[in-house]
Amino acid sequence: MSKRFGAAIIAVSGFCLLATSVLAQPTKAVAKCESSTGSTLSKFVGSKGKCISKCISTGRKTSGPYTDCFSPYSGDTGTCISGSLKGAEAKAGAGIAKACAALASCPTCYSAGQCSDASGANPWVQTTEGDIDAPFGPGTGFPDLIWCTEKGGGTPTKDVGKCEDGVSKALVKFVGAKNKCYAKCISAADKAGVGRGVCFFPGAVDPGVNTCIKDPVKGAEAKAVAAIVKACPTLPGCYTGNANTVANTFVSSVEGKVDTRAPQISCGSPSGAFVE
Repeated sequence: MSKRFGAAIIAVSGFCLLATSVLAQPTKAVAKCESSTGSTLSKFVGSKGKCISKCISTGRKTSGPYTDCFSPYSGDTGTCISGSLKGAEAKAGAGIAKACAALASCPTCYSAGQCSDASGANPWVQTTEGDIDAPFGPGTGFPDLIWCTEKGGGTPTKDVGKCEDGVSKALVKFVGAKNKCYAKCISAADKAGVGRGVCFFPGAVDPGVNTCIKDPVKGAEAKAVAAIVKACPTLPGCYTGNANTVANTFVSSVEGKVDTRAPQISCGSPSGAFVE
């Protein structure tokens, strides 16, 4: 893991939300909005990751500079992420609004802006930006921690660069995989008429979601850890611990953010007992 992870990782547990209340069953339109929001944000994580990865790859060819590749992002990377029409943010905002803007589609637990803002300023998009760029406070962005060699102004060896890139790819894939596990469980819970709290971690009791995420061989967590270990026989000097330690720390850190947002996104029509 990055040496800056030491203090930051402690904060993960404070972000996790528990969906302990039994939520009213959402309408089909509301459920579609929530599902689309989740899948759109997962796609946004991947799109933003590609923008940053392309900047890193280009910078390595000339041994830097890498300034444009990190928050607040500038140059081609800034355009790739924040461009008003084709940027990753704008596409995500438009995708959410397409599914949620109609009054009948907007969950009562969403703000008007979360449902209707079709730009990169959509609150869901901006919240996800924060989860990527400052998940545990200023200077703790996942790009900063993953590509820490370049963040420090250096250019990695081929093997070190392969590790950094592998970490990014594995984590992006993990976000999508875990959100799919949640989506499947939530859909089943709605059909069965039971509360969605059975799906959410920590404390999920649905056997399907536990297998999907926690299975020691085929679960989303295990696959992400294995992918990072495979990519990292040579670790950056700015990572701490062996490959297994690095992999588990990165996965658990990203997982903390996914677990925070999942109950917020799939909130249905919450009772008064639902708390953030």
